[in-house]
Amino acid sequence: MKLKDLLKKDKIEEAAPRMKKDPNVDKLMSMLKDVSRMENVMVASDRSRHSHVKRDFKKFYDALINLKSKLNRQGPTIPN
Repeated sequence: MKLKDLLKKDKIEEAAPRMKKDPNVDKLMSMLKDVSRMENVMVASDRSRHSHVKRDFKKFYDALINLKSKLNRQGPTIPN
């Protein structure tokens, strides 16, 4: 009997429990999208100005992503 046959015969369908979503992380991601849109508008309208603040945008994105990962790592403290 092959492994393929065993897997077909006894299908085990287990779903992982749904993870709670932290509303603060969702707000953080919407803020990140808003700032990204603002940066795109700045690039289109004034490239020289954007070239001076490009590094600051990158630092801002990195800080937000790090904050998001720390919030996810700690887990949401949402009451049931």
